[in-house]
Amino acid sequence: MSILDAVLLGILQGIAEFLPISSSGHLVLAQELLGISSPGVTFEIMVHAGTLGSILWYYAKDITNIATGFFRPSHTIQAHESSWHWVGWILLSMLPAMFVGVGLREPLEELFENPVWVGGFLMATGLMLLSTRWIRIGRSTLTWRKALIMGLFQALAILPGISRAGSTITAGLLVGLPREEAARFSFLMVIPVIGGATLLELLDLLQQDGGLVLSGQIGTLSIGFFTSLIVGLASLSLLVKLLKQNSFHHFGWYCLAIGAAAIGWFIR
Repeated sequence: MSILDAVLLGILQGIAEFLPISSSGHLVLAQELLGISSPGVTFEIMVHAGTLGSILWYYAKDITNIATGFFRPSHTIQAHESSWHWVGWILLSMLPAMFVGVGLREPLEELFENPVWVGGFLMATGLMLLSTRWIRIGRSTLTWRKALIMGLFQALAILPGISRAGSTITAGLLVGLPREEAARFSFLMVIPVIGGATLLELLDLLQQDGGLVLSGQIGTLSIGFFTSLIVGLASLSLLVKLLKQNSFHHFGWYCLAIGAAAIGWFIR
C-alpha cells in the first residue's frame, strides 16, 4: 500500500465513521466502482484505532468524570447519572449488536457482497435522517430503556449502508434526548465495541505472524492511524455542531442520492 492510499483511506474512515453516511456502505461501493481492494486486516485495525482515539479525545472530560466517579462525585455527569449507571447503560446497549452479529454472520457477509442492497440501505438511512427534521427537541435524560433502544438501532447498523451514528442518534432523538446528549451517548456506547474488536483482531494478528506484518508496514500504518484520528476529530466536531444547528437531516439527501445512484448503476 502506498502512502497516498494510506492517506485517502484514513480520510475516508475519519469522515464516514462519524458523519452519518455509513462507512461500510461507502467502502463496498468504492471497491465495486473504483476497483479499490481491501486494505487488509492490519490497516483496518489501525484506522479504527485512529477513530477510537478521536472519540476518546473529544469526550475525554466525560470519560474522565465517569471513571473518577467511582471514587468521588462527578462534576460534569449529572448526580443521578452515576458512573455505575453509565457503565450499565453502555453494556446494555452493546447486547443487541452482539446477538445480531453472532447469529446472522453468514447472511450479513452475503449482503456486503451486493452493492444493490447497499444502495437500498443507504436510501433507508437517508429517509431516517430526513425524519429527524420533524423530531421535537427533547429534554429528558438517559434511562435503561432508552439505552436499550439506542442499542437496538445500533444493531441495525451492522447492515452495510445503515449508518451507526445516524441510526443511534436518531434513536436518541426519538426517545426524547437533547441533541448533544444523543450524540454523546451514541459515541460513548461504541467505545468498547470498537476497542474490543480492535484489540481482538490485533492479538489474533500477533499470534499468527509474531508481529512481522506490523513491522513491515509501520510507515503506512502510522499514516493511516494519524490521518483517521485527525480527520475523525474534525468530523466529530462538525457533526455535533450541525446537530446543535438542527442541520443533521441534510445528510439524508446525500444518502438518498448515493443510494439511488448505486441501485441504478448496479441493477442495470
